[in-house]
Amino acid sequence: MLTFKRKEISHHNAPMTYPAKAEIANTKRELADRLFYMGFKQEHVKKLQELSPVITFILDDILETVLDHLMKSPEMAKIAKESSTRERLKKVFADYFRSLLSGKLDDEYFAMRKRMGETHNRFGVPVTWFLATYASFQTLLIPKVVEQLYKDPEELQKSLLAITHVMNLDSQLVTDHYMTIRMNALEEANQRNEQLQMEIASVSQEVAASVTQAEHTVIRTSESAAQILEETGQTEKSSKNLVGLAKENEKLMNEMERQFVQSAEKVGLSVEGMNNLKNTSEEIIKMTQGIEAIADQTNLLALNASIEAARAGEHGKGFAVVASEVRKLAENAKALSGQINGLIDQNNKGIQSLVLQMKELNEENHASQDNVKRVKTGLSTFQVEMENYLEMFGRNKKDLETIVSSIQEINETTSGLSLATEQLVKKAELK
Repeated sequence: MLTFKRKEISHHNAPMTYPAKAEIANTKRELADRLFYMGFKQEHVKKLQELSPVITFILDDILETVLDHLMKSPEMAKIAKESSTRERLKKVFADYFRSLLSGKLDDEYFAMRKRMGETHNRFGVPVTWFLATYASFQTLLIPKVVEQLYKDPEELQKSLLAITHVMNLDSQLVTDHYMTIRMNALEEANQRNEQLQMEIASVSQEVAASVTQAEHTVIRTSESAAQILEETGQTEKSSKNLVGLAKENEKLMNEMERQFVQSAEKVGLSVEGMNNLKNTSEEIIKMTQGIEAIADQTNLLALNASIEAARAGEHGKGFAVVASEVRKLAENAKALSGQINGLIDQNNKGIQSLVLQMKELNEENHASQDNVKRVKTGLSTFQVEMENYLEMFGRNKKDLETIVSSIQEINETTSGLSLATEQLVKKAELK
């Protein structure tokens, strides 16, 4: 193990001057002025390499002590437990110190500090607390360095300056990355906020226009709903009148149906009476045919009597006269019987025509009766449907009343929303 060569304690006069630019540590060009301002020399970088063996030897004890001390702080303990484990933290700290004492201010060194800044930001470690962590390490580390070099003030001075300079530079770099991330986040948030304000203003204007349009629409809808409600009431009234008329028509149809039945019965009786007349006429015809037969026989007898009277001569003249009269009477009876038959035949034809007409009338009567039944059935169906419509109109009327009430409430709400939107637009424009 490398150790410092102990010297006897000697007096050392520390110069109160800044180093020349040529003595400044070699690193990134953009850090040159800052390192010159700090007085961070290249020899301080070499001194860190010389301190590496001593610090590495006590590093494990320092890290364990720092971690124990960290857990005593509720805020830091909470962040440590939520974001990592003790072993991982110890490894991170060990890697950090090895990088710190390497004396290499190269790209890998700066990349590590950038990652540290991103890590602290990601896990929400307050900047004041990770700056305090540097002081916490120095609280343990510096006394150990003094313990090794207190007899050589010049080496002690160089060692302490090297440690404080490099840890100060580290804190600057980590804080710079940390604050850069925060500032970028704030800038992005500010840009998003500005964009959001613009979108809010745009949306608010659109909402205001939409609300105004909706307000007009609601008003028109309310007026239309009120008109529909009024028309529904009128339709309901008309429907009630139609139901009343349907009931009256049903009564008239019942009466017509009854009259058709009576008419059919009368027609049936008339047809039956005419059939009876026809039968009577046929009986009369038969009787007249008998009369004609009797007339023919009588005529024949009168002819025979005339012949006999002619044979009797003078004695038969009176009988001949009687026979002639009888023959005339028989001929007249036959002629009258023929006339009666003609009249009866004509009457039968008329009766037959009337019977046909009565049958046709009866059939038409039945057809009309069927039509009346169908109309009656239709009226009954119409009445049932209209009663259903009336019931439906009643429900629709209640629903429309509810809708009109709801539209009025929506109109009031829309008016309030319109006012709120106008206020939002004004606020967005002010921002």
